[in-house]
Amino acid sequence: MSNSLAAAKKRTGIQTSQPIGSSSNSGTCSINASRPPVQQKLTIPMYLGQLETRLKELESKPKDLNIQLQVESPEGTKQMNLTDYMLEMDNKFNMLIGELTDLKSTLFDLQRFTMNVNEKLFTKVNETSTQDILENIIQESNEETPNEETPNEETPNNKQ
Repeated sequence: MSNSLAAAKKRTGIQTSQPIGSSSNSGTCSINASRPPVQQKLTIPMYLGQLETRLKELESKPKDLNIQLQVESPEGTKQMNLTDYMLEMDNKFNMLIGELTDLKSTLFDLQRFTMNVNEKLFTKVNETSTQDILENIIQESNEETPNEETPNEETPNNKQ
């Protein structure tokens, strides 16, 4: 346990020294008063200044970074320039956006069609009154029951 405490103190910069003749389990230790100088905290303008110098250094580096990527494709692995890869992915993404837009418009057309059909069916049902519905039911029930033939009706045998 004391080894881990000593290691932690070494990492934080606290140095301990044991007096000569005392055992390691005595628990008495003295802290060395000489600490490393503490860095002064950066103010916001100082931090922004450092950030600006870093950005200027990065911008001044040559822009012709030829980064090669190894890309797995159905044709196999191939080496590609980073800019070529980015352009290819951009084209694929734009194609995907176009396909999704077409699918969306098709779904809207289908929805519009079904809403029109439902509207026409609803108006047709509302146009028929309840009296018409009752008459249709009565007429259908009369057709299902067998009626006696009347002599006025023409049968195929009586046709001249």
